[in-house]
Amino acid sequence: MSTKRAKLEQREKRIVVAARSVFLKHGFNKAKMSQIADTAELAEGTLYLYYKNKNAIVKAVVADHWQHITGEADRALSASENSFEQLQALAEYHLTMMVKHWRVIELGYVLYYSHSDDAGENSGVDFKRTYAALFDRLIERGQDKGTFAKDLSLPFLRDLFYGTLEYAARTLILHNKPEDIEVNIVQLMNVLRPHLSGETTAQADTDTAVLKRLERAVRKLERLR
Repeated sequence: MSTKRAKLEQREKRIVVAARSVFLKHGFNKAKMSQIADTAELAEGTLYLYYKNKNAIVKAVVADHWQHITGEADRALSASENSFEQLQALAEYHLTMMVKHWRVIELGYVLYYSHSDDAGENSGVDFKRTYAALFDRLIERGQDKGTFAKDLSLPFLRDLFYGTLEYAARTLILHNKPEDIEVNIVQLMNVLRPHLSGETTAQADTDTAVLKRLERAVRKLERLR
């Protein structure tokens, strides 16, 4: 990499870090490009050479966030070869991350629903898909090992897994109970375990009703966005 390109990337990174700080302090609507420039120690005109508006900077902040946590989540999964333990590790990491960084995640929603040219594919969604794909690979490896059933509906499980954890994060934040993260993970795993392994027990029948309630909760979450 050339020295010039390295300097440009360093400056871009500095802008993203500064923008994240300003957005978290003032919120998207009240944040100003001049504040971001000051925090990044740049002239405001220089900032516009890199990002044309706040939406473009939010795109960069959200993409940087998902890129970072994808690497962290991947490392968390490497701690075990057991598929169920890996799934629980991913659930714990995801819920903890969402509670800790909820306001950054909300920035992605702000951009997505802004109906601007910087929404949609430009809102960091590609990085988010890469992150979500960790779940897909985990399930597929578990199926290859014979740990998970072969007839699972992967899209449904993915939406249920991430949707339930997002709903749980909202609830924990609303009630200010981050200490209940572990309880939520245990309950989720208790519901998922018999279905992932293909067990047909009375407990599994009971958990089917729980799954339906979770699915309704996910649909409710979608309406709240």
